[in-house]
Amino acid sequence: MTVSPVTLLALQGSPRLNGNTALLLDTFLEGAGEAFEGGRTERLDTAEMTIAPCRGCSSCKEKGARCVIRDDMDELYPLIREASFIILASPIYWWHMTAQMKACIDRIYAMDFSSFKGKQIGFLSTFGGSEADSGYLIARESVASMARFLRMEFSFSFGVSTGEQALRENTAALGQARELGRSLHVSC
Repeated sequence: MTVSPVTLLALQGSPRLNGNTALLLDTFLEGAGEAFEGGRTERLDTAEMTIAPCRGCSSCKEKGARCVIRDDMDELYPLIREASFIILASPIYWWHMTAQMKACIDRIYAMDFSSFKGKQIGFLSTFGGSEADSGYLIARESVASMARFLRMEFSFSFGVSTGEQALRENTAALGQARELGRSLHVSC
């Protein structure tokens, strides 16, 4: 399989493909498209992919080995390696990211950690509670910790409460998401 370079890889973790998180990510990506014309953007919905949970067998860490599980991660690994910027977008389900997003993140363990050094990562989230501590801050810190471990640059996080106002009606938050996308500085 020939892989063309991906500048920005956006992983959308909500099973609601037209829900709040998808809208937040799409609005962000509209702005990002203006920030780096000519760069490639790939958006994938992890809920639509077949991604088995990590088995914890550590076979992938043997010299020259790869993950023993054959599923859609086989297509995702090269995209992650090629991306300069990775966006994780997930609603908060029970104080954390969705299971679909978490399965994808757990399977990143099979990759060579040095391939992440210097990449940028960002986190977008929606949550139903009125307070950020309803899980958004936990998920945000998880992404920040992962970035530190992998020697990535944690470029931003942006969370929006949808508990009292639907995102489609929250023009201020959508405007902030678009501007955040426009403000990206992607190193290719």
